[in-house]
Amino acid sequence: MQLALEPVIALVSKQPRKPEWKEVKQWLRKDDFIKSVINFDKNDISGSVKKFILETYLKDDKSFDVDKISRASRAAGPLAMWVKSIVEYSEIFHSITPLRNELRSLEAEEQAKMDEKAELDNLIIELQKKVESLKIEYSQLIAKVESIKTDMKSVQEKVGRSVQLIKNLSSERNRWEDSSKNFDNQMSCLIGDCLFASGFLTYIGFFDHFYRKYLQIDWRDIIDQINLKMRQDLTFTEFLSKPSEKLEWERQSLPNDELCVENAIIMMNFNRYPLIIDPSDQAISFVMNHYAKQKIQKTSFADEGFMKHLETAIRFGLPLLV
Repeated sequence: MQLALEPVIALVSKQPRKPEWKEVKQWLRKDDFIKSVINFDKNDISGSVKKFILETYLKDDKSFDVDKISRASRAAGPLAMWVKSIVEYSEIFHSITPLRNELRSLEAEEQAKMDEKAELDNLIIELQKKVESLKIEYSQLIAKVESIKTDMKSVQEKVGRSVQLIKNLSSERNRWEDSSKNFDNQMSCLIGDCLFASGFLTYIGFFDHFYRKYLQIDWRDIIDQINLKMRQDLTFTEFLSKPSEKLEWERQSLPNDELCVENAIIMMNFNRYPLIIDPSDQAISFVMNHYAKQKIQKTSFADEGFMKHLETAIRFGLPLLV
């Protein structure tokens, strides 16, 4: 403990001598001792004090061993390390003093060069202003030439667009005429198309794909017999659904075939609850996905909570898959 504190007192007191133990204890009792150590000016170490500490303590590393001092006293260890670090720092600080002086000289030289550079920069700015003035005069002359060229190009483009517009309107007129004729044909077939589609929604869902085709042929013949116009290329999937709906159904796990799309159309337009025959469970997956936002419930007659699910569906208007 004393070995670690002696060089500390020498540094703080700035006296190159070995203090007695009594003096060391007096220093420890001072209220500002720790503060004087913490705020110690590491750049203000006299040569005599540094020489005294080096020769008396640090010259012999075996006697002033920081590790041994730390093991002997946890309080003295950091002080010993502090003494060693302060002295080493002072050695380095004084060794680089010539370099610091040279740095100041270079900084002064740099400042002189910077002042010279500033003068040259001001000269360059003045010359650039003159150049910019000449550029403006030149650009004004060029602008007049370009303005004439631009006016000529603009007139040519307007003439070209006018000619193209006339050509486009000629072809658009043919398209409008075709669309008008097609719309007239659709309106004349509207009653027959709606009757045909109504029959599909009302009666055809019970039958398989083959018999549905057979019924459609039979119904067309009947509609022709009563002289009711309908489109011969009418398909239920196009007439009764939108492309966006079919894409949404496909995203909800509906197989992308004509029969499944027809069944989905019937299910979306029913007046009575639909009865689905679904041995492959494809329709169940589609129904659950389609009505997921409406909080659909799935149950069966064998389910113990069947009545509860039925009551909840009726009370809150929720869909129920039995």
